[in-house]
Amino acid sequence: MHNRRTTTAILTVGMLCAALAGCSGSDGEVTYSAPPADPLPLGVTWEWTGTLADGAKATGTTTVLSYEQHEPAGAASANARYDQVNVQVCSESGAPVPVDRQFFGLRRQEGDVDGKSLPAVDPGTAYAPESVTLKPGECAQGTIEFPGAAGSRPLAAVWRPTGAAEAASWAIPR
Repeated sequence: MHNRRTTTAILTVGMLCAALAGCSGSDGEVTYSAPPADPLPLGVTWEWTGTLADGAKATGTTTVLSYEQHEPAGAASANARYDQVNVQVCSESGAPVPVDRQFFGLRRQEGDVDGKSLPAVDPGTAYAPESVTLKPGECAQGTIEFPGAAGSRPLAAVWRPTGAAEAASWAIPR
């Protein structure tokens, strides 16, 4: 009798979860379509498709709008800089999709991708500090800062969300 109660409780919780919260058993990972082989110019939007772990489909767009390098106020070193990208991710249709600032990074001259962002310089214009889930018609936009150095610019800004086989990239002009 104890096993039957346990099974009934588990099934009830599962059905309530699916009915009330839209739970799908998905861990939030999305498998994305392959990005363009060559880096896009800044400001050009990449239209992607995705499939969630439960088979639900989603479409959306990602754009790296701009890149700038700044000298921090009161910097202790004349070489101190931070690299800033302004980015936007939108959910267009289908299932809601998770987005996170950690999906963005900068490809450096050595070929490594630097994904360690700095705390927001201006919280009013910053990309969301936490992971958010975008429903169709919603966008997340803002700036993300990365450590930089005077006289050094990254090759590209990249977006590689969890589940993407390859990163989409946007060339940073010299």
